[in-house]
Amino acid sequence: MTFRDTDFRVLGKRSLAIGAHFKKWCVMQSKIKSGAINEYKKEVEIMLDVARSYIQSKTTSSEIENVGSPPVAQESR
Repeated sequence: MTFRDTDFRVLGKRSLAIGAHFKKWCVMQSKIKSGAINEYKKEVEIMLDVARSYIQSKTTSSEIENVGSPPVAQESR
């Protein structure tokens, strides 16, 4: 066994250990990302609910009904 063979074996073990840690790190990053996305979706849902309730409190029911219909053109005589 030469010095280079020993070096290669040590580096091989290290790269194997580094590869295993990298794989675990990637899995953890994926879990963190998916958790952050889920948390963000919940926050956006809350913000939209607050916005809807604010709009409903500031408008009357007749104004809400008229939003969907186009304005009626009146002819002047």
